[in-house]
Parts: sequence; C-alpha cells; structure tokens
Amino acid sequence: MPFTDKEIALMREIGLSYDFEHQDALTDDDWNEIVDAVADRLVLRELDENYYPTPDGVICEDILEKVARR
Repeated sequence: MPFTDKEIALMREIGLSYDFEHQDALTDDDWNEIVDAVADRLVLRELDENYYPTPDGVICEDILEKVARR
C-alpha cells in the first residue's frame, strides 16, 4: 500500500530520505530503520498526556500499520 503525501512528509521530517515511490527497492534494513524511527517519534513526541496519539501520532500509527502489512 503506498504512503500518502502526509505520511511521506512526516517521514522526511524525521530524517528518512528513502524513495518512497519505489518501495520495492527498499531493503529489510531500510524497512527496519523506518519502523524504528517512526515508532520512536510516536512514543517520544506524538502521544498526549493521556497517551492518545496526536494528529501526527495517528499518521505514525498509519505508517506502522502499512509497514506491518507489506
């Protein structure tokens, strides 16, 4: 499932510079780095005081869901 523009923008903000348009070229190490970076962002910055995801946290969850389904 392709990433949305918002998902790609968030991953770029995190510092991931992969070619998300050609996901078939990503290696297992690339996917692991994506998961690690997005999960860290979610846990460290994108949960509110009640541990509910912020709007960017929802995007992080969506990215992680897509990676899990690949």
